[in-house]
Amino acid sequence: MIAKTAGNLIGANVTMNVIRTPLKVYKEARARGDESTMKRAMGYVEDFNENAWEYKAKADEALKQEAVEAKEKERLEREELAERIKENHTETEERLEEASKPPVSTSVPENSSEIGEETDSDGADPKIELSAEHTDAEQIKGASDSPVTYTKTGKTVPANTEIKFSVTV
Repeated sequence: MIAKTAGNLIGANVTMNVIRTPLKVYKEARARGDESTMKRAMGYVEDFNENAWEYKAKADEALKQEAVEAKEKERLEREELAERIKENHTETEERLEEASKPPVSTSVPENSSEIGEETDSDGADPKIELSAEHTDAEQIKGASDSPVTYTKTGKTVPANTEIKFSVTV
């Protein structure tokens, strides 16, 4: 609730509560038969009543304005949500397209004469198995070149690199 609406509603409520005092004076003056006091009390009641109706009219206007603003805000939020959904949808489609592309092969062909003779700087053939002088950490690093999956018993199995997606809408 905006301050304008709240202020007018409070003003109308307070004014209606204030009207009670001149009404009590009017009733007491009527019981005594004092017409001048009765007229003066009714004048106050009329003034306060007019103020209360003015506050009520202002509060009604503010409530209508607040409803229009709330509808506009809701419309903007719906548009933003639709835009985010659209962005997420296109992003997901792009990811699916990338995943469906065949993987690029980075492996070296078995016949090394096709791409040239590969040797280390010391002239050793890189296809030779690791010797005993290499540490376990180096062996683990070398083994992490291809993806593997571990079973419950701790054995390694070559990982299935083919990704399959199923999307239902």
